Amino acid sequence: MAETADEDAWDDVVDQYLSSLRRKPQDCASSSICASGAGAEDVVAAIEDVTGCVPHLVTAEDDLGIPFEYDPPHALGRDRILACVAAKEEFGTPVIVLDLGTFITCDLVDEEGEMLPIGIAPGVPAMVQGGALCAPHLGDTLTELDEIRGFVPDLPAANTFSSLGNGYCACVLGTVERLIGMADSCRLSSEPAPVVVTGGDADIVVEQCSRELLCVDTLVLDGLRLTDPAMKT
Repeated sequence: MAETADEDAWDDVVDQYLSSLRRKPQDCASSSICASGAGAEDVVAAIEDVTGCVPHLVTAEDDLGIPFEYDPPHALGRDRILACVAAKEEFGTPVIVLDLGTFITCDLVDEEGEMLPIGIAPGVPAMVQGGALCAPHLGDTLTELDEIRGFVPDLPAANTFSSLGNGYCACVLGTVERLIGMADSCRLSSEPAPVVVTGGDADIVVEQCSRELLCVDTLVLDGLRLTDPAMKT
């Protein structure tokens, strides 16, 4: 989460988010957030300021109701766990979960309901930033590419922009296909498990992957709802 020098800026963010949902602050009865970094407490304070509700901040100490082994346990991203909780609830087990954001994460919830972390790979934003560091002369083109979601390959490539776009699509698609294969190798059954994708760049692979992908934009938010202590009472 990005830091901000102006704590009031988070109040504006909360207001804008509620407006996008066509909700008023008084409509908020409870909330949970999954955040990390120096700005997390500012977000908590902003939600309380705007809505009057004290949100539950998901931390490494929370038991989110799904077993896993990771060393150390707190290093496993809470957003990954929340996504697996929601996927398990909606699709049952086994289920493969991919989140395509700055990085691409892949996890398997096996037949026993245990979360098995599979891998982390660079997503488009990470590749773009890395590319800009290695080839500064491509910085403007890479920035423009990073602002596009659901890039469709342009063949044959007409210019550097479409060449980079095609290359990134190939990288992301190949990564997703390989991670799914790794997850499959951890399963005892040969029957295909549903594959659920979420994240800002999920559109890149949904129509092009050889495996059917089920896109759920709100997967992490669904996990927050399912694990919110206030929703369990």
